[in-house]
Amino acid sequence: MAFNLKNNCGMICDPISFRDTSNLNAEYIAELMKATADRMGVPMNVGIDTVKEGGLFGKTYPCVVITHPNPPQQYFTDVLIINGASINFYFFGNSKANYATNKANQRKGTITGSILNAISGTDEMAYQQEMLWHRQVIDTFESNMK
Repeated sequence: MAFNLKNNCGMICDPISFRDTSNLNAEYIAELMKATADRMGVPMNVGIDTVKEGGLFGKTYPCVVITHPNPPQQYFTDVLIINGASINFYFFGNSKANYATNKANQRKGTITGSILNAISGTDEMAYQQEMLWHRQVIDTFESNMK
């Protein structure tokens, strides 16, 4: 299921560049991520795929795809794209808590929004829980690259 870069939902964090690129490949990173996640107790499914950028003659990049194995609600998918000597970190897919939080923030300051927020509200705690998991994924990656 190759991803298309234009469908990303934002950057997770800034790209990281490496001088030594000898082990900078999707297979090696996925293997390290799985082992480290098990050791650190971070729940994650890790796979390998590709990301396409551009149109018909665009470029394809290898990537590591990370999902939560049993999220309490729909989470974004973390995609680590290997781009030469750097890795880019993107969100793909949908996040239920992110959607609810963004909608509630958009409605703030309006009369209708106040009523709707009182009824449906935001899911701030679920949003924070998801963002914590994404941070743990990045921490897992960074612990391997030190």
